[in-house]
Amino acid sequence: MISILTAGQVMFRSSLSVGVSALAASALGFFGTATFFGSWLARREKKYRALDLAGIGAIALVLVIAAFGLMLWSGFSLSLDGVLIPGPYWIVVGMVTALLVTTKQHAL
Repeated sequence: MISILTAGQVMFRSSLSVGVSALAASALGFFGTATFFGSWLARREKKYRALDLAGIGAIALVLVIAAFGLMLWSGFSLSLDGVLIPGPYWIVVGMVTALLVTTKQHAL
């Protein structure tokens, strides 16, 4: 939710492309992490083999790398109470959030 608000603020105040890129990068990082972690949590119920998890992990890794690349390309940064937060740190915050909220139901 906060990513949507901050990206929207950037879109309206400075650059539409930077805001859209930051929002897409945040989503990629969140969903990449949630996909792998949810699948890892449900590995016994879904009877995933190590090769299955490696494939899901590879897809998640591509999403996370794309998120960082897109965020670096956009040059997005966020200022909260005078503290400048670079875009890649914002991706990490989203990834940690994904780890905290992901459940087995989010598995592939």
